[in-house]
Amino acid sequence: MNKNDIIDQIAATLGDRHQAKAAVDSMLPHITGALRKGESVTLSGFGSFKRVQRQARAKASIRVLARASRSWPASWHVSPQVRACRKP
Repeated sequence: MNKNDIIDQIAATLGDRHQAKAAVDSMLPHITGALRKGESVTLSGFGSFKRVQRQARAKASIRVLARASRSWPASWHVSPQVRACRKP
């Protein structure tokens, strides 16, 4: 699923694709901005987006620098549904 698919799904509910696109387009910069500031974003019933700091590490001749990364822990409602879709 990509951004256009999400817009189409919301448009099917709202009945207007322009409103759906405006809603999605206005939401994403706010989520990105909050993560950039180091804040977490929680969508109840879906999950949380948060920024985590990864530690630097070195192994043999490979050196990995410390960096900021994103983490998405799914909510208790979404997790079982995602696990049920995993292929063995």
